[in-house]
Amino acid sequence: MRALLFSVAVLAAAVPARAEWVGRVVNVSDGDTLTLLVENKQVKVRLDAIDAPERGQPFGRRAHESLAELCAKRSARVVP
Repeated sequence: MRALLFSVAVLAAAVPARAEWVGRVVNVSDGDTLTLLVENKQVKVRLDAIDAPERGQPFGRRAHESLAELCAKRSARVVP
């Protein structure tokens, strides 16, 4: 199994601060934002240093598809 490493900014007020979160990717919003399910709570994760186009912009759909291919419905470990 291949590990994917990204620098991330975690946008989560509902999940306690900790050294890392482990969960399942339940949503990919666009090419640089995904949602991780951790202990039955959703944690929005923004990939740092990635400037992907939004869905309505040129290549936005392809950016979303690329990130989804990499991580949708997979387990992930996020280290903020």
